[in-house]
Amino acid sequence: MSGATLASRVLLWLGVAVALLACGALAVQRDAYDRLHYVGVLSTVGAALLAAAVVVQEWLNGSGLSALLVAVVLGLGSPVMARATGRAIRAVDGPGAEDAGERS
Repeated sequence: MSGATLASRVLLWLGVAVALLACGALAVQRDAYDRLHYVGVLSTVGAALLAAAVVVQEWLNGSGLSALLVAVVLGLGSPVMARATGRAIRAVDGPGAEDAGERS
């Protein structure tokens, strides 16, 4: 097994581990505001690790560039979507609802 293949597999499994941990943490959070943080981790860190695994394996050919493009779009779009989702939740629940919720 070459070094590039080993590095690609390590990055791939790290990306999968981040995805699993983020999904597990997402499942145990009590309110939507806390859940938004874990969705952000999944779409930025997880996507970056998976894209890095593809680039290490495929270099900068069509597959590698496509993976980088997807990671950049997710990395730039995820914070925007999280903010919009948080504002929508606040509009539905009303201002101050996050403080009066199930937090301890």
